[in-house]
Amino acid sequence: MDNIFDSQRRKLALKYNIEIKKHNWYYRLYYILFWIILIYYNFEIILYNFVSNLIKNRELKMIIYIIIFYTLYNFIVWLFDYFLSYRLDKKFNLSNQSSLAWLTDKIKIIILNLLLIIVSGRLIIFLYEFYPEYWWALFAIIGSIFMIIIQYMFPVMIIPIFFKLTSYPENDLKKKLQDLFSRAGLKIEDIYEINLSKKTSSANAAVTGLGKNRKILLADTLEDNYTDGEITAIMAHEIGHNVNRDQFKSIIYQPLILLVTTYIISLIWPYFADWRGYDIYYSIAGLPFLVFFYNIINYILLPFYLLLRRRQEKEADRFAINLIDDPGDLQFALAKLADNNLSEIKLNLYEKLFKASHPGIKERIENIRKYC
Repeated sequence: MDNIFDSQRRKLALKYNIEIKKHNWYYRLYYILFWIILIYYNFEIILYNFVSNLIKNRELKMIIYIIIFYTLYNFIVWLFDYFLSYRLDKKFNLSNQSSLAWLTDKIKIIILNLLLIIVSGRLIIFLYEFYPEYWWALFAIIGSIFMIIIQYMFPVMIIPIFFKLTSYPENDLKKKLQDLFSRAGLKIEDIYEINLSKKTSSANAAVTGLGKNRKILLADTLEDNYTDGEITAIMAHEIGHNVNRDQFKSIIYQPLILLVTTYIISLIWPYFADWRGYDIYYSIAGLPFLVFFYNIINYILLPFYLLLRRRQEKEADRFAINLIDDPGDLQFALAKLADNNLSEIKLNLYEKLFKASHPGIKERIENIRKYC
């Protein structure tokens, strides 16, 4: 199987992923130190009292508190993102962005994250204040509705913030892809090209969105480096997700995880709030720890969700090889994607449990050969 990969890219991938893993330890060490220092010095309470002395309006107080805490918490992370992640990608020619373009995208992400945190924080305080026994269930229900709306609106609201979408040029490849959708029994409005080359040298394809907002996306980095058969195979995999209704399955999985997470938080939060000395259980000062517990519990539940995702990927591969003319095209496409993106082709146990939403490339190719 090894001859399907580019040996030079594999050597680069080894060096790149060694650096990535080393950098990830820097992130982990920072997170651990930050929360230890915060707990020991009661930093969130000190910051809340500082903001309270300056601002009396409750809503504005919460917004300013969240913005300051978020900035202080993430400032070192942003420096890591630039000096470790961005510059590493530039070193290995994986990023096409200038520093200014990277910073612009980072600011957009920060704004979106802050909006989400502020709205979520305000909702939790409201629900805890007026429905203390059932706030967790109500939050899970509202959060689930919000996730569905985001999935529905993602191609028309979120993607355009970062990428430009244009109708894919009328050519033989587009006709082949349209025929592929017809053979799969899916009606499509159009196929769109997404300008990934502006930011990265990596390539991909996707079918994203729900209902009338569903969009079929092809990266502009695909056409020059992949054959029509390989691009068709990549798209067939994405079609497999749609035919198997994986997006709708996620609409079930994610709310269940959110419900379990908020329920566990509801059990431990009163005891934790008493220990920290918050004046009321729904105190603004406690919002950072609500996010902390949410992330920890999600991390514990993550292996179950990732296992389901990997099974979906296997089924999408199986569907693809039955839809395309030559299953070998999918094997070569996956190998090229791994080489272009300098991805590892084999997963260790930790990656399977806590990181990988896809099986390793080597495992996927082996499965494709078994299916044939």
